[in-house]
Amino acid sequence: MLTDNGIKAMGYEENNPPFLIKCKFYCLKVYCIRGVNFASDDSVLIDQLSPYTTFGIGNNVNDICMKLANDIYCEDIEKWKVEKKADAPFLVTLTSKAIDYSNSCKWLQMLEGQIHTYNCFSMAQADLDVCIADYEMPFIPLIAAMLTSTQNLVKLTHVDTCKYAVTAEGNCLIDSQVSSWGSLSTSTKISLEKSFKSIVNKLPTYKSQGESVSRLLYEVMQEPDKIKSFLLAWAALEVFVTETFKSQGIKEFPEKGLPDAYRERVTKLFSDPKRGREITSVGQKYAYLSVFLWIFLNVDDYDEFMKAKKMREFYHGKKINSNALPTKQILLLVNKIIQNA
Repeated sequence: MLTDNGIKAMGYEENNPPFLIKCKFYCLKVYCIRGVNFASDDSVLIDQLSPYTTFGIGNNVNDICMKLANDIYCEDIEKWKVEKKADAPFLVTLTSKAIDYSNSCKWLQMLEGQIHTYNCFSMAQADLDVCIADYEMPFIPLIAAMLTSTQNLVKLTHVDTCKYAVTAEGNCLIDSQVSSWGSLSTSTKISLEKSFKSIVNKLPTYKSQGESVSRLLYEVMQEPDKIKSFLLAWAALEVFVTETFKSQGIKEFPEKGLPDAYRERVTKLFSDPKRGREITSVGQKYAYLSVFLWIFLNVDDYDEFMKAKKMREFYHGKKINSNALPTKQILLLVNKIIQNA
């Protein structure tokens, strides 16, 4: 905790009595959409992502932000792109509960027409972080999934965040304690309108895979290390399968209704006569879901799952070629399930 002299050294002026400020907090997050590109035009499309989050996609960050927040993101966008290593196309989300927060602020300074406070709105910051975790992050895997095709994996890389408030008088406020949030495929040209429509059409029926799965899928898209990325991707898939199977209330694999294409594969899974048809392993759970719930999957998807499972088991304590890890195949499988479930 800084002393008063330390806060003054940062340029803040002390107000005695403290100055009462009323404001609403917002969060803009910018993602690069890796793996696709849109036609080089000025089109920007926006819509509601969740009750407290809107989103926009397009090739120009400032144009997206102008539609979402009635202001540009930054003056020198080309310099920003170099600093952030950011390239079009972009996804931008705007999250806010639009709740009024009031506090008496002891330390203030004006910078370039903005009000800057020091640690005045900790409750607002905490509420905003919870809102982002609940209403923005779980939908990032959905957007990635809907932009992904069988031949092309899309990755949404978070590149920048701007958390700010707007006072009752319409002034921009920045609280210095608001924290910042800090290629798996070649890029393929696709239609902006078609891609946007696929996301919007899926939203009414989309059910999050749960906080753990959503967070793991979010993190794998941000992780540059190949081994860590593989471990996160497998963990997301394993938890996804386990939780989905648990919701089915099934204990044994049915004898009837098994397609011929799966028969030999499923028989191998239940080769232990002592266990019978009891479903215990993640492979058995995935097989059940593939046959009886996720019927849009096929035996090729099953084989990819088993290869990834074997690779994860082999990885324990052994050296492995990171370039051979099936991270892309895992994410393509997860995205296929999200798209069709």
